[in-house]
Formats: sequence, structure tokens, C-alpha cells
Amino acid sequence: MYTLDIDNAQIVDDVWHRAGSDFQTRINPVTNGNIDATFESMLSYKPSWNVFTEVLMNEVLPDIYHVYSMDNRLKKFKRPGLYTNGSWLREIGYGLIKAHNYSKHATDVFSLNESEVYANYHYQNRQDQYQLSVSTEDLKQAFREDGGLSRYLVGVMNSIYASDELDEFVIMRQLLEKYDATTDIFNVHVDNFRTSDDPEKTGKDIAQKMRMYDGLFKVRLTERFNANHVPSRTDETILICTPEFDSYMSVYVDAYAYNLNSVNLLANERVVIDEMPIDGCEALLCDRDLFVCADTVLDSESIRNPKARITNYFLNHWGIYSMSRFSNCVKFSSKEDTTITLNTPTVTAVTIDAVTSNAGVADQAIKGTDTFVTWTVTGDNGPSQSVVFTVTGEKPVSTNTFIDNSGTLFVGTDEQNTTLSLVARSAIDRTKKSEAKSVTVVDTKPDA
Repeated sequence: MYTLDIDNAQIVDDVWHRAGSDFQTRINPVTNGNIDATFESMLSYKPSWNVFTEVLMNEVLPDIYHVYSMDNRLKKFKRPGLYTNGSWLREIGYGLIKAHNYSKHATDVFSLNESEVYANYHYQNRQDQYQLSVSTEDLKQAFREDGGLSRYLVGVMNSIYASDELDEFVIMRQLLEKYDATTDIFNVHVDNFRTSDDPEKTGKDIAQKMRMYDGLFKVRLTERFNANHVPSRTDETILICTPEFDSYMSVYVDAYAYNLNSVNLLANERVVIDEMPIDGCEALLCDRDLFVCADTVLDSESIRNPKARITNYFLNHWGIYSMSRFSNCVKFSSKEDTTITLNTPTVTAVTIDAVTSNAGVADQAIKGTDTFVTWTVTGDNGPSQSVVFTVTGEKPVSTNTFIDNSGTLFVGTDEQNTTLSLVARSAIDRTKKSEAKSVTVVDTKPDA
């Protein structure tokens, strides 16, 4: 549990500077010499006491929390600040373009040569609220005791804010498991260091592989190590591992690396978490942007219950928690190496199988809601099922109408087309595309 080396006068003085002019006019600036008189003055005038408790719990406490934060070890992957641009976040990846031979006789200067553009949409999927009831008498008692307010605030922090912090950590840790289950992260085989007859040699073998992939991430654009197989390069790598793995590498590898003046031998930074949620996985080497996580709402509110002589405080934490399909990531586990096949997958056909509105109606899309598209890519050597969708209509399509690469079509409420045409094009062979699928746009659900 955290402890705060802050006395009562320092905390009340912080409240005094944050409170309004009415409070400051009635209550004198606080020192250790007049703390008792200040307490009695606030108790004798109820509005002043109410202002004190309101500012203490809703302003001072959250700021102390950020300084003495319970540690979500994966928080460094979150986007900084508050995301205020809505409840969804768009991630864009770009392909490479092909060079052409220069010709001074070229005449096709107005031809269209677009870069491959990929978009992934990440939606708000957390709306948590934490409630804590604070007794007026408990707070008064804390005020009377030397150092009581800091102990009281620590107790509140460990109750409400630590709960939030732990929940967020669990959410982000579970994302790793889901990400591996849905994308099958590129695997590098490493021997089990726990049963090794030569732990130093095993440690150096593991370090050599990690060092190699750290270099591969950084030296060139590669499509091999991310889920969407878009060209990507990593400037800053992070190694996610457990305390057991971290201690092992610290003993058998880091000391050796230190002598070589190469402290960051394995990655630019190391993040140690309690356990790896991926079966058989010892560590993950990844890009800092692997997680797509952002707070959309983070605030606190309170309401007084005079009958019970308590104040109910509410911490609201909403956010977007997802994983990037464009960021590089490899796992080091006891499983066999990911096979890099030399048989290049080929695509013979792309078919849109079904389009279903959220009301369950085929070939229909309802404005302001999600519509679900399924498709099949056929060919030889297991071609990727990844496709890039296009949406067209007789009129220009609304900028609020879009479809992501997972097949979720959202039709904006301002869409002017009554019929939309969908085409799915193979992500690995842009010459192969489906026949256009016609989708009827309606304003509301049937019988609404």
C-alpha cells in the first residue's frame, strides 16, 4: 500500500488554493499553527465544510492518485491524455507504391496510381463506474489526527483508484490473449530455460534471437510481423515478460551485456507483468503502438446523502481498448517456429457471401447502425482472407458512411443514396475482386 508523506496542513492548504473566493474569504490560509482553528471554522459553517470535502475528493485526491498511481504496468502503451474525438478511433496503414522507369516522352501524367490504404476502426468498449461512500464522521476524525488526512486519502485511493487501475491492467493483459487467438502472432521458438542443463547458454541463445528480431524490426519495412501484413518499421521496441523470465535474463544475460556497454541488449525497454496470458509464451517483442487504448471519459462526481451522513463519490472511466493490426509483434515460446512458406499464396476469386443488417434482414443496411458483411477469398496455398472494401453509390457517399476491414458497414444518418454497392478486393492481389453487392439503405428498423 502507498503512503503519503504529507501532513494535514499541506492537504488543507492545497484545498484552500483550489477553492473559490467565498471559501478563501471565510477561511484563513492554513498553516500548522492554525490547523485546529481552521477545522473548527469549517465545521461551524456548513457550506465551507461542504466545499472542503468536495474539492478534497474531486480535485485533490485525483491529482494525488496521478502522482502516487497504482501501477498498471501496461499503461505506457496507452495514448496520452483524454481522447475527445468521439467513441471510435481510426487507424490507417499504407502500402508501398511501385516505381516506374522515367521517360521524357511520358503522356499519362493524369493517370490514377493510388497507394494501398488500410483502415481499422476501434470502438469504445469500456464504460465503468466505481462508487465509494465516504462517512462524514470518518473524515472529521481523520482531520483531528496528526497525518490522518494522508492516511485517509491513501485508504480511499487503494479502494477506488486501485480497483480501476487493476481492472484496466486485466483488460489490457487479456487483449494479448485475444490478439494471439485471432491473429496467431509470429512465433520464434526458444528452449525452456527452467529445465536447461546449461542456463547461461540457453539465456544467450534466447538473447541472440531477441536481438536479431529487434534489429529486423528497426532496419527495414517488413510485412511479416503484423496482422494486416502492411509495410511497417519499428523505431522503439518493448519487451513484455514475466518476473521469472526477467530475473533469469538479468542473471545470465544482462550482466554480460553490461560488460559490453549494451544495457538495452534485448529491446529499448522492458515491461514486466505478473503472467503471460499466451500459452507457452515467455515474452513478446513489440512496437510501442501495439495497443490501441485511450481514455474517452475519466472524471469523478459526488452527491451528498444527509440522511445517512455520507457522501457518495463516483469515478467514471470509459475508454477504447483494442490492438493494432499494423504494429510489429513476435512472441518467443516453446512452440515451433512460424513457418515462412516459399509457396506464394495466389487468389482466384473473392466472393461477398452475405450482407445482413442488425435487424437480421439480408442485403439491407439501416442508417446509423452497423451492418455485417461476410466474404470468402479462394485460391492456392491458403491465401489471406484479408480484403479491402469499397462503397459506392449513384450519389457521392456520405463521409459518415464507411466499412472497416473486419466487414462492419456503418451507414451515416445523412446518407443520400438509397442503394449502396459493395466490392471486396483481395489485400494480397488487388486485381482480384468480388462482384458488386447491392445493399438497400433504409432509415429505420422494420416496424419501428
